[in-house]
Amino acid sequence: MHLLLPLALACLLLAVQAQANGMCSAPPDTEAASSSCGGPTLTKKAGEPQLARLIDISVEIAPGLPTWMSETGLGSEYTWLVADMTKGDPYYSSQISLNVHTGTHMDSPAHFVQEEYNGGITIEKLDLNDLVGPALVIEVPAGSNITAAVVRSMNLPADCVRLLLKTQNSAKDLMHNPVFESDYVGFTGDGARYLADHTNVKVVGIDGLSIAAYDENVAGHRALFFKHIIPVEGLDLRELQDGRWYNLTCLPLKLKGAEGAPARCIAYGPTERPMEIPA
Repeated sequence: MHLLLPLALACLLLAVQAQANGMCSAPPDTEAASSSCGGPTLTKKAGEPQLARLIDISVEIAPGLPTWMSETGLGSEYTWLVADMTKGDPYYSSQISLNVHTGTHMDSPAHFVQEEYNGGITIEKLDLNDLVGPALVIEVPAGSNITAAVVRSMNLPADCVRLLLKTQNSAKDLMHNPVFESDYVGFTGDGARYLADHTNVKVVGIDGLSIAAYDENVAGHRALFFKHIIPVEGLDLRELQDGRWYNLTCLPLKLKGAEGAPARCIAYGPTERPMEIPA
């Protein structure tokens, strides 16, 4: 009996060591997320969706950024130095001049509704609870604007409060082309009305300069704003996956009295449907 106990202990130690050695390398049908054995190694099977990560879905404000109805883009005159160390100043300091609907930006209902503007429903009044939380990505079929039929075909779940629409704009990389193209994909008036009347969406983002199609820009915006649905325009959604949930954070500059503002938007995912943040 005394001889069996040390033998059993030795076998147990050998088994533990073999298991530890095996954990330091990924199985042949997986891709390792970490090559270190000093901590946990995350793996995913080949062909599976990417592991969750933080993705910047804002576009860079730069000279080549497209702007509304421009053939040359933003240009370089939007920023200049008011203090320059090469000219004897002790520091650098820049000044900027931008339209509030430049690049990735958000609109308030005051953008297209006179009563909302008169009532002060401007960008700093947006509810932050609507701007942070789970968002569903839906890829819009190529060759169509976002009509009522297209929205109906999305079969949005009742708990979809934030919707990110990945369209042909991403495939054409319109947000990185300085030449404005009026054939971008956006909501038609009936598509925006269907979203407003038949879903629980409060925030809708798109990968083009405008949430609404060029020929129905007023009707598309108004249909959303009458239900206080907030558009996020000018997003870079190329890295997001169709049909997946992401944790969205999208916050506009706090510009008092402005109908819109540039925003920095980030998405974490893809994930299982995340929990709402308590108000």
